[in-house]
Amino acid sequence: MDLGFLTAQDRACADLPTELFVPESGLPGKAAKDACRRCPYTTDCLAYAYATGDNYAYMGGTTANERRTVRPPQHTPRRLQVAGRRRQVVDMADAGLTLKEIALVLKLPVATVTADKIRAGRKQAAARVNVALYAQIDALDAAGVSPTRIAEKLHIGRRTVYNRRAQRQTGLVAA
Repeated sequence: MDLGFLTAQDRACADLPTELFVPESGLPGKAAKDACRRCPYTTDCLAYAYATGDNYAYMGGTTANERRTVRPPQHTPRRLQVAGRRRQVVDMADAGLTLKEIALVLKLPVATVTADKIRAGRKQAAARVNVALYAQIDALDAAGVSPTRIAEKLHIGRRTVYNRRAQRQTGLVAA
């Protein structure tokens, strides 16, 4: 995180006393709110408040209570890392490497590589099932079958049929 904004002279709060941002009552004063509204570093300041876990000051245009209520995603970098690793495992397996070889290359336990391959395979299988199901829904809908009958015939909820119809009507998928 770039902390250069903390010493920047063009901060709106640079000339204001710190007490305005850490009030006794817990509620920021009008001067603090006005300063944050016109400050070019509001997002940096807010990220800093989340990173440090500040529970008192008015920072980044938010009170401590507002920051406790709305937290940023906690595990996003980790999830992205795992998703990337799973893609690597699938790509290596598609290239013909065994799970043991993939584990050696990625420096992971074989159990982790195996789990990643299974999870990636489940997602691919689910995507294939959805494609086949949507094709059936589209065919029955085009034949004039009611959504209720389609849902009964395919053993799915009517909402799935209505959602698919809405996707086609709004152009999210090819009609």
